[in-house]
Amino acid sequence: MPLVAIGRCRQDLSWLTNEPDAWIWHGIGEDETAPAVKKLNDLNEDGNWHPFGYQNFVELLDDPDAPCELFNKIYLRGGGQEHGPVLAQAARGRLKPRDYQLQAN
Repeated sequence: MPLVAIGRCRQDLSWLTNEPDAWIWHGIGEDETAPAVKKLNDLNEDGNWHPFGYQNFVELLDDPDAPCELFNKIYLRGGGQEHGPVLAQAARGRLKPRDYQLQAN
């Protein structure tokens, strides 16, 4: 049975890199993702790929045309007209972080 760590679990990064089959975290900014993945790769002891993902809450604003922005590194806020195309691209695996510039607050 796969073991997926959610959050830090009060564990050292070395444990998160080598023990669970995958790790999902929150509160990481786009500019912090590449260094975090590099650190995890550097700490990897078994040579196996352990997926890393992060989640954001989606907050739809009343204004459907409000631009999307990342708030407190965890809330993706914006209008429905802005969220729709972004989420559709992500679902098709076509969204890369540099394709979608978020304004961090």
